[in-house]
Amino acid sequence: MLDPFAFRVVAVNHPEVVDDLTARLQRREFTCVVLEHDPTTAAGSGWYSNVNLGKPVIDTLLRSYRYDRVVGGERFYRPVE
Repeated sequence: MLDPFAFRVVAVNHPEVVDDLTARLQRREFTCVVLEHDPTTAAGSGWYSNVNLGKPVIDTLLRSYRYDRVVGGERFYRPVE
């Protein structure tokens, strides 16, 4: 499980980690992605763009994965087929 805040901190100095994660998302390598906030809302988009993961990662996720359901307050996304 990736810590999205730690990822963002590392990505500031190592942009190659963003490229790696976005490529993996584009290939739909993950069976499931779990998010805390809805990235399609203004608040969620701001959270992911400025605090966690970053805009390129979330944009790629939204193109490659679809929202599935909420379980225990967490949002689950599955690969687009």
